[in-house]
Amino acid sequence: MKKINLFFLFAFLLVLNSVAQPETSISNEKEQEGWSFTATPYVWLSGFRAETSFRQISPEPVNADFSDIRDSVELTGSLHLEAKKGRFYIIGDVSYFNSDKDGFLDTEPTPTRLFVDQWVTELGGGFNLFNTEDSFLVDALAGWRNTRSDNRLTIAGIEEFNRSINTNDLFLGARLQILSDLWGFLLRGDLGGFGWGSELSWRINAIGTYNFCDWFALNFGIQALGIDYQEDNYRHEMMTVGFTAGGSFKF
Repeated sequence: MKKINLFFLFAFLLVLNSVAQPETSISNEKEQEGWSFTATPYVWLSGFRAETSFRQISPEPVNADFSDIRDSVELTGSLHLEAKKGRFYIIGDVSYFNSDKDGFLDTEPTPTRLFVDQWVTELGGGFNLFNTEDSFLVDALAGWRNTRSDNRLTIAGIEEFNRSINTNDLFLGARLQILSDLWGFLLRGDLGGFGWGSELSWRINAIGTYNFCDWFALNFGIQALGIDYQEDNYRHEMMTVGFTAGGSFKF
């Protein structure tokens, strides 16, 4: 009986130690870490490629292809916001794109032009899954993405089609960061839509960072956005990709 009592006493002390230790570390972490905020205005030198298909009077769809991304490059402004506390963070992003480009019909070599005015707004949150002393981090993220795109198509100089998209998607993704005192690298990817808003939407960011001081860093990299949208007799597939550069203000 004495051996059994000693065994339970020893087991109780082990459990007490294992419970008390995380509470101490968690309380210390809460004392050391509060909310931190980052605001990153950036410019986006981007172009797009698209395929548009629609039906008017005839049962056969009109298919237009705009695949040469080089003749649609435009410089636009965007904004990224982030709030972080401990292992949790909240993100917001607004990206704007406006351009037009020449294309062709699938059936005949008729001059075709597509005009695009697009806003992409995101709000989401994430949780840090893996962290090696703030030098290598892996995060999971999820959120909501609104894509608003005004698309106007002209064929032989005559406006044939004018359609607006306003779709809301849920997205799931991941984020990887490699950090040092001066340099940093971020890779983010996500997928959304899945037939709920759009058929599919996605985003990829590859960003390098140089820290000038505790409150300011320079960012540069690549951003790509894509959407596949279908409704009634209309389908619009579009990818927007280009270089980004901006500054992060931390407070």
